[in-house]
Amino acid sequence: MTRKIKEEAKLYTCPLGMEFILCPAGKFMMGSQAEVAHDWEKPIHEVTLTKPFYIGKYPVTQAQWEAVMGSNPSDFKGKDNPVEMVSWEDAQEFIKKLNKKGDANFYRLPTEAEWEYAARAGTQTEYFWGEDESKMGEYAWFRDNSGFSTHPVGRKKANP
Repeated sequence: MTRKIKEEAKLYTCPLGMEFILCPAGKFMMGSQAEVAHDWEKPIHEVTLTKPFYIGKYPVTQAQWEAVMGSNPSDFKGKDNPVEMVSWEDAQEFIKKLNKKGDANFYRLPTEAEWEYAARAGTQTEYFWGEDESKMGEYAWFRDNSGFSTHPVGRKKANP
């Protein structure tokens, strides 16, 4: 979202219950030098975001997707689980319909830089919680702890 909402509220909840966090404008080092980094993540470079922006506090849930789109394409069903099995085009259609259904016309996908800035949350370590990979299970679902399924959003520790 790019429009001011009630004096730039730090948390905004749309009529469908989706929560958005305000990320302030700022600078950060984007990319990675890690051995496992992809070529497109290199080199690390400074990025300046000149305007604040809102980003979803959680991934879009299946219930939210269904409320807007009228169907649920997900393989791993659960109303509070993130929607999956959607393409970029599907996401664009969701946003188009959300803008018509919602309270304004300003929802959009974040840019790659906005997403990484929000995910890093002002930190400069390999992970936003530090350098210790063994703590990943406290913050994320992944191959080793997910049971190869999605899980309800918002059940892990958040970034700063």
